[in-house]
Amino acid sequence: MNSMTCDLPESHRETLSALEQFQSEGVVSTLPSPQKLASLHRYFVKRFVDSDPQHTTQKHKTLIDSGYWNTSRSFPCPNGGSALLIRTLSEWIEDSRRLLEEGDGGHIYTRCDNALLASSGRLQSYSDRVRMMLPILLSTLGNPTADGGHLVMPKNRAETLTDYFLESLDLNSRSVMRFSMPEYDEEETEEEQEERRAENALKHSSFPKLLDGFRRMKFAAKDEDGSDLVVDRLLMSIDSLIFESLVYYSYKKSLSEVKRRKKSLRMKVNEVHLASDQALFEVLRQELDRMYTSVERMCKYLSSDGLPEKTGYTPFIISTLNEGNESERPAKDDPVQKALFAVLDIDRGILGVNRVRSRGLPEVLLLPGNAVACYDREGDILLLPHSAITERTFEHMVNAFASFRWRCDSNAKLLNVWAEIMEYRGSSPMFELEPSFRCAYSSWAYCSTKGEDITDDRAKALGEILAQEGEFARCPL
Repeated sequence: MNSMTCDLPESHRETLSALEQFQSEGVVSTLPSPQKLASLHRYFVKRFVDSDPQHTTQKHKTLIDSGYWNTSRSFPCPNGGSALLIRTLSEWIEDSRRLLEEGDGGHIYTRCDNALLASSGRLQSYSDRVRMMLPILLSTLGNPTADGGHLVMPKNRAETLTDYFLESLDLNSRSVMRFSMPEYDEEETEEEQEERRAENALKHSSFPKLLDGFRRMKFAAKDEDGSDLVVDRLLMSIDSLIFESLVYYSYKKSLSEVKRRKKSLRMKVNEVHLASDQALFEVLRQELDRMYTSVERMCKYLSSDGLPEKTGYTPFIISTLNEGNESERPAKDDPVQKALFAVLDIDRGILGVNRVRSRGLPEVLLLPGNAVACYDREGDILLLPHSAITERTFEHMVNAFASFRWRCDSNAKLLNVWAEIMEYRGSSPMFELEPSFRCAYSSWAYCSTKGEDITDDRAKALGEILAQEGEFARCPL
């Protein structure tokens, strides 16, 4: 770290000396204040912004990303092939430095592209499964009609209906995510285009009716042989297909959003009256200052009483002499991605939030130290501590999405509902009610994941409201 510690300002040298003394002796009284530690880390980050990336060592990046100082251990990084919009702080800086370059979109563009490809693969798998199972059931078991009758179809007609249903499901997902319909053939006449529009409208309106018909096949299966296991598997595949379709179009929105935000940041750079490279560094410094200020505020207002981050944001990891080597364990099966999909599956109403329908799923930025998981509305990102890669991953992701839900609340719908549940009579509900909302949201998410009953009445009431919001993204099993 010598190249990074030379020529430090006096105040930072004192902080660094005190930090190293604590790390070697473990005497709490020598520990610098969170504010001084944050200031020192911010200094190193700004130096990283100004330095030549080719001359930056992996240890420098580890310090910036994880907050570990003078350590020989290796720490996991986000999986390069992850189907998740996730970056470390050093990757965010590297991407931003590429802003004025053409071509390479950087880490976030690659991961967004990977996410889209992975979702497309899952979508094809679920679609193939439904395409195989549904015609068999329609041509053997039959499809109950609304009047109580029974329609057993020839195989070719069952296959045609299956194709029609899959097209209807796709049109429904496009509509929910405000995604454009398939383009018309340029050689089509206006009359043919109008016919196709009418056909698409009919498919869209038929979707819920078809779902209801397939659900009623369960009763026919019980009457037939007393078992509805095969139909249950079909409905579960349809449910997965609905969910993945919405995720897929969300990622397509996210890819457009990555490009839009790059253009927006370029405009900020152009507004600074400096040479282009100097203007870029100035904008990055401003963004980093805003980010640090945001996470410091989150530590103060959103941390539970008694936790160390309540006193302020500490980007450096304060390890003790007896600390175990938990962080050395490699992450299994990309736990951050697993936690993301677990939260989305529980709270499918997230996919109906206006922010997601217009811009796709927000990206995740990993910050060092005791960062509090939250949604930064101004930066439009989910902030998670870097430690979420290896520990308390689901807890951090739940808290981040609770914050996302609270801060992307169209027409203050959730705010008003929660204020009524809490019988709130204060003057600043947006700020004063958020901690209790996050706590209730977390209780609901945890119990839903484990299949347990919710004991807290307020959390239960909130969960019922959120579950109802997500019904549009589910198949009636």
